[in-house]
Amino acid sequence: MKQEKPSGTIAAMHKRLTHSVALLLALVLGMSSCSFPFLKPSEEESLEATQTSLASFQTAIVLVSQEALLTQAAQVMPGDTATPPPVPTLTEPPTAIPTIVRTPTLDLSGLVTMTPMGMCNAASAGQPFDITIPDGSMVLPGQRFEKVWRLVNSGTCTWTRLYKLVFYSQNPMGAYQEQLFGGEVQPGQAVDLKVQFVAPLEPGEYQSNWMLMDADQNLFGVGTWADSPFWVAVTVVEELPADATPVN
Repeated sequence: MKQEKPSGTIAAMHKRLTHSVALLLALVLGMSSCSFPFLKPSEEESLEATQTSLASFQTAIVLVSQEALLTQAAQVMPGDTATPPPVPTLTEPPTAIPTIVRTPTLDLSGLVTMTPMGMCNAASAGQPFDITIPDGSMVLPGQRFEKVWRLVNSGTCTWTRLYKLVFYSQNPMGAYQEQLFGGEVQPGQAVDLKVQFVAPLEPGEYQSNWMLMDADQNLFGVGTWADSPFWVAVTVVEELPADATPVN
């Protein structure tokens, strides 16, 4: 296997170690051969000098070997998993989130109720819806009163003279339970429908629900699907309060 080349730092360390070893060897050799040239050493002195130089040379070799081992350990060998330094990432400013402007909720209360497109028979509340006898009006036992609703033809079919206003549920309060229209009502037109009632004799709250009927005896009324009745609601009391509005 081929080893990777040492990095610049390791190569420089190798160069410094090699230079140090060369100087050390030169110094040892110089000491052994050129020590005191003006004296003639004896054989014992020569032997002692040679042994000292050899010991110094061995010490230098040991030092060089230790530094070489440390240098080799610092090298990155093939197969080693070296963790690369983290790469700095550019932090971009966050993208501004556009502000959602909500459309104000429209107040549709009091407007004509819209029905699905193409519905033949449909009615909507007119403006105002209760012409007389608002819900909760107080009446005396057995009192006669007239209820008037204003309805709009919100369907696609004309209400002919064969269309009827009919009692649907709860208490009829003495009224005729079927009443024919007095004339035609075209789509989009409004009509005021009147019914004569007689208040019950017992005190309490009473409600009378009504719907419309076409020439084929099909019931329809108000609401989104034209299937809801409309009504009159009164409260029968023994005696009217002094501030009560008289009901005709």
